[in-house]
Amino acid sequence: MLLLLLGSSHGVEITERKLAAEGSSVMMHAPAISNVNITEWEYIEGITPKFILQYFATSQHPVIYSGYEGRVVFYQTNGSLLLQQLRKADSGVYKATVDLMEDKARTTILEVIGLLPPFRAAVKITVAALVLAVIAAISFVIWLLQPGKHRLGKEVWAWVPSSITGLLGISCLLLFVTSVIWMHEEGPSAVFILHGLCFLAAAMTAVLMAVISRYKPEVLACCPAQICELLVGTQTLGAQSPTGAMEQPLRLSLRER
Repeated sequence: MLLLLLGSSHGVEITERKLAAEGSSVMMHAPAISNVNITEWEYIEGITPKFILQYFATSQHPVIYSGYEGRVVFYQTNGSLLLQQLRKADSGVYKATVDLMEDKARTTILEVIGLLPPFRAAVKITVAALVLAVIAAISFVIWLLQPGKHRLGKEVWAWVPSSITGLLGISCLLLFVTSVIWMHEEGPSAVFILHGLCFLAAAMTAVLMAVISRYKPEVLACCPAQICELLVGTQTLGAQSPTGAMEQPLRLSLRER
């Protein structure tokens, strides 16, 4: 009703409707008129217009009004306006007038929407998963740089691997939950299904490693340097022959005996 009143009272034709997310940017266009002398952008709140900016051809820079400094970019070539850092309060009607010709003014109906509650929850879960992953990575680097288990103590040293794998498992499980939430809202997607399966497999692997470190600590309690040597040697032989990946651990085991 408001838009109809605006169209009948000011002779303004509604030509564009835009939907944008909160925090993003949106481009709004002015009337396609050449040899422009004056360009005005207004935000119509209720029935009262509020100036956003005014541009005069005789000036190099537009006049930007209070509340929009640092949030708008004006393109002098075509009069377009880029509104940045959108807020829900920015929803409404925007009007571009060229050379004071109200009958040729162009309006844009902008609707700014926020994230739905499920997506907000997914974002929070993703952030928590990434934080846990970073903590696990830092812990692994510290554990890797230790020259031996005696510096931290035998009990603490045996506890570190299970803690790292536990953090990774929780992180992967949270990312799996995020994929499920996203598919529940947006529908099944091959990409999210693949990601979800990968995260679930990683979580199960981490749980398995945690169980091994709990009941078979001698498997994971060896020196990190030996673990790295074992992994590098396995990968090298695996690249040379199909059976190389099994021969190297066997050789290391026989050598230790």
